[in-house]
Amino acid sequence: MEHIFEAIQDVSDEPQPAVRQASSVDDGSTQDHCHGYLLGNPCASTAEEDLYPLPSQVPFLWNTFVQNVDPFIKVLHVPTVESVISQTKGKLDSLGPGVEALLFSICLAAIVSLDGDEVSDAFRVSRGEMISRFRLGAERTLGRARFATTRDVQVIQALAIYLSILPYIDSAQLASNLTGVLMRIATSMGLHKDDLDGEQPNKVSVVEMETNRRLWWHICFIESRGVDL
Repeated sequence: MEHIFEAIQDVSDEPQPAVRQASSVDDGSTQDHCHGYLLGNPCASTAEEDLYPLPSQVPFLWNTFVQNVDPFIKVLHVPTVESVISQTKGKLDSLGPGVEALLFSICLAAIVSLDGDEVSDAFRVSRGEMISRFRLGAERTLGRARFATTRDVQVIQALAIYLSILPYIDSAQLASNLTGVLMRIATSMGLHKDDLDGEQPNKVSVVEMETNRRLWWHICFIESRGVDL
């Protein structure tokens, strides 16, 4: 938790990106339109099942995220995501690509917020191993969700969380470079436009409006920190 807290306390030290999103990608061959190579990983899944947390581990990872990460990266509506997680019964592979990417990013952020002893006690493996596992899962699922051309808010949320965490796992430059991509995607989706201005009063719910607003401002925060790199 201290890794994230220190970053929020001193905006001049390290860049911290964030994320927010919801829904699933359209039908079609993800193999034909995969963008996983942008993150340095192929889209082909080798031993994919080994990347998923055990169903019994998912509640711990989610609660860790809510306690340690959500207070500083406010891009999710916690009750909504909690409902999705409870419905999956811990089986992330049963979800659409957007939700799957979001939950892998949540798992990655949760592990990064813990120290080595806490991870070893909870999972009986090293913190570095868990970070590598969930980072690869996040990158593969973001690639399958076609993050570079997405219109899905959940994919944007996943990418924001992923980019927010990268500086704390020695990938600050990658985070800075991809933040520009995130900003362009968010702008093309109209996240910078506030629906409360009356132009689209019935398009989204109040919860969605507030969530999108927080997501947009967090993306702006991430981009502003990127210039310090």
